Amino acid sequence: MTQTFQPFGLSLVEHKGGKPNYPITIYPLSPNTGNPGAINTGAGFAAGGTGCNFGQGDVMCISAVTTNPGISAYQANTSAGTPQAQASLIAGVFDSVQYTAINGTVTPGQYWSANTPVFGGYNTVGSIGSTDVDITLNDLPYCVYRVQCNAPLPSNGAYFLNYNLTTNGGVYSPTNTPAQGWLGANPATKQSTQAVNVNAGPIGAGSLAGSVKIIGLAPQSDVGGPNNWTDQFPIVYVTFNGSVFNSATTSA
Repeated sequence: MTQTFQPFGLSLVEHKGGKPNYPITIYPLSPNTGNPGAINTGAGFAAGGTGCNFGQGDVMCISAVTTNPGISAYQANTSAGTPQAQASLIAGVFDSVQYTAINGTVTPGQYWSANTPVFGGYNTVGSIGSTDVDITLNDLPYCVYRVQCNAPLPSNGAYFLNYNLTTNGGVYSPTNTPAQGWLGANPATKQSTQAVNVNAGPIGAGSLAGSVKIIGLAPQSDVGGPNNWTDQFPIVYVTFNGSVFNSATTSA
């Protein structure tokens, strides 16, 4: 598996918070100027009204734009010395979605398609008349996750190195290279395609920059075969460097 790039997003291994059950909390998906869940740039995710696909294992962030509060696509942290840029503070990992379909039916699922019509008039060019899209997140900040890397790691290990993730914003594009990462969740598997962006190098040496911290190599028993630091696409254990629940942030 580690010789093939088959990213699956972040898969929960364990939590450190002492709670008996994994917390799953409901949050609204941000309208983001017409593109639910898109990176909130003020003009949607991209020119042409492209929205975002989300599946299980996708990392989600809070929206920092006051007119569109809610949950948005992940953005890499580039602010050295901070656990996560305030504009994209990590909220948790996507688990499921529920929305009111255009015919008024309440529809649950484990995958959100960028062009899903919702009650009130959402369409592919980004008009929305309803914010009735709720997602559930595993939002406990002190968790360990399993995730694939998009490049080999140092032979002596990558313990406690900080990295960003590949994006989860956009519509699935399997033509991208592992170095670029695949945009959005895979509509066939309904699964995230996020990976640790090793190709971009460690982030913020000596600081808290970077979205995740590698804390170990996933054991062979956990990945179904050999797994080494220098494999083409190793699988590692990570924790979040910052979360809305353990970092200061401005109010919405």
